[in-house]
Order: sequence, then C-alpha cells, then structure tokens
Amino acid sequence: MQQEYMTTGEAALILGISGPRVRQLCDDGRLEHLDTPLGRLVRRESVLRLAAERQRDPAVQRWERRKRRFSR
Repeated sequence: MQQEYMTTGEAALILGISGPRVRQLCDDGRLEHLDTPLGRLVRRESVLRLAAERQRDPAVQRWERRKRRFSR
C-alpha cells in the first residue's frame, strides 16, 4: 500500500525543486501537509497534483529544456 504522506525531501525530488521551496509551498497553502515533531510530512496526492500542473505549465517546460541544454 502506498503511503499517504512523504517527506519534504521526497516531495522536492518529485517536483524538481529545493526542500526550502517545498516548505514555502506548504506555508502558502499550495501543498497539504502535517507538522510533526520531526518535521513536515507532505500529502502525496497534493505533490502529484502540483507535479502534473507543472508539466502543463509552458514556463516550466521552457526552464526544463534550458536546464537540460546547459547541463550537458
């Protein structure tokens, strides 16, 4: 069974962004999360939804192409 929550680090890897940016998205209400004594846990469904939105965003697509071109 797939876990309902993931760490901010796991969310960052899926989204291709930094951990601090994931925390900022949580603070802004764009990602559903739980605050625990050991840190935040981000709702998996929320991360996957945002990842799908990012794939459809033309600005993100341009940025990803640029990143690939310069990382060779």
